[in-house]
Amino acid sequence: MASAPEEVSGVVETQALELREFYKLYETAKDHHKRFITHRQEHKDPVVLLPLDALQIKLDKLEKAIKLQREHRSKPDWEPNAIQFCFLLNLPLDELTTTWNNYKQSSVVLHHLDNVGPLTSYFLQKAQYVSAKRDRDGKNEDIIDRVKWLEAALDKLDTTRIKRKDPELEVCKKNDGGHCIVTGVANPQVCHIIPFAFNNSDKNTKKTSLFSSTIFSMLGLPGNKETEDAITLLHQGKGSLDKQWNMICLSPSLYIWWGHAYWAFKWLDATPLTADTKTCKIRLQFHWMPRNIKRDPTASFYLKDLPDLEEQIKHCYGSEPYLCNEQNCQACYGTKGIAAHNVESGRPIRTGDIFTIIRSTVDVPLCRTMFDIQWAIITSAAISGGALVPDELGDFSFPPGDYRFSYEDIQDNVEADEDTQSRVQSWVDQNSPEPQQEL
Repeated sequence: MASAPEEVSGVVETQALELREFYKLYETAKDHHKRFITHRQEHKDPVVLLPLDALQIKLDKLEKAIKLQREHRSKPDWEPNAIQFCFLLNLPLDELTTTWNNYKQSSVVLHHLDNVGPLTSYFLQKAQYVSAKRDRDGKNEDIIDRVKWLEAALDKLDTTRIKRKDPELEVCKKNDGGHCIVTGVANPQVCHIIPFAFNNSDKNTKKTSLFSSTIFSMLGLPGNKETEDAITLLHQGKGSLDKQWNMICLSPSLYIWWGHAYWAFKWLDATPLTADTKTCKIRLQFHWMPRNIKRDPTASFYLKDLPDLEEQIKHCYGSEPYLCNEQNCQACYGTKGIAAHNVESGRPIRTGDIFTIIRSTVDVPLCRTMFDIQWAIITSAAISGGALVPDELGDFSFPPGDYRFSYEDIQDNVEADEDTQSRVQSWVDQNSPEPQQEL
């Protein structure tokens, strides 16, 4: 039997042989290997998304908040659903005490709690892209049905919708160096942090104004004037969010995955970059999100379910290491293949990696609020399982007499880029059956 030193020596020899074989694969293999092992991405231990030990101090406050909600709703058996509970869990302790444990105040914010699910739906709205292709063997009847459906979709488009502003896009590209700030990939997409659809039309601006108080009350944002001013901009007028402080450059895949709540940015800090303090370096921490397939976000959630919830969020996107013993695990399958890498070194992007962007100092408060909103919604959506079923999170609720609308209204106005309508129309034109010639 080989001794421990002999076993180690054997492993090292095997690895050296494998490395020499790797170097023979192609001319630059050795250089690629060197870049991989010498690359050092700034990194910091990430926050724990569900720190049970730290949350113990909140449990009595949450229990009292739930009890008061039962009284206000006249439902003695009422319990928050999973996504509502996650938003409550993320609130600061002092806010739970002064607002949710106060009889009068907890009645005022009742509708805000009911709106966190629909707000999550609204935030995770996806761009509508028409990628269907005409089947070579398809029947004319099938094509006619498809064309009619698309023409109806075109009719639903809000005619007050505005386009994105090219100058703002160019400023963002310049600030981010013309590359994805995470992977370094060239020709990135300039993405909005808060969806452009929040106020790209009269109808959407109206909707956003209705739940602005929910954003202020339910996301644990600082209760100061800077936050109030930033939230006001969400619905101040069409296009008020189409600014470089609400934009960031990302690779196409990261942009899509962001919209599915596969990952999120956590704001760390901002420091002046120059002596005149006109610009700041902002540090953002990248965090792959968990995939919770075992939790129904709309089902009642009980305080005793917290340990189970902790177990349910072990699987994360981004090829994060997790030893799962479950056979044919669907969570493993669902997270497999979702990963990102640094374009120069090939090193994987990990939870805790830190990336920097440059923004004007005057815009830092606005930029921070956008990222804070994003972080609060995505983390709650991912932990609760709501990110997997955003269209099942309920309708908006407002006090009697207020304007009301449903998720179907949201679906009709999901974010789309400026040429979506033309591409839809192009598809219609190309696939419409040719008219029969008259004899």
